[in-house]
Amino acid sequence: MSREEMNPELQRCRNRIREIDNELLILLNSRTKIALEIASIKHETGECFRNREVEREKINYLQHQYADETSLTRQSIENIMQTIFDETLAIEKKHYPDTTK
Repeated sequence: MSREEMNPELQRCRNRIREIDNELLILLNSRTKIALEIASIKHETGECFRNREVEREKINYLQHQYADETSLTRQSIENIMQTIFDETLAIEKKHYPDTTK
């Protein structure tokens, strides 16, 4: 067993991160389910799945709300959200492969 593994404080921190990671995935799954509902509506109406204006508004809002209150920078908030948007779009396209938008 390494010194790191024997450090109880380190293990406590890692366990808490593991719990948070699990919570994040549960929340992302919930978000994806709602996004698929939106995709279904957009598919029926012929709307484009991606709306960059809405994405930009969400990023700006989150940056304004949280960048000064957390250890996350404005850029890291944008990067995280952009990844979420990109992955959500990929999932939507798997559910609606006939959509080119």
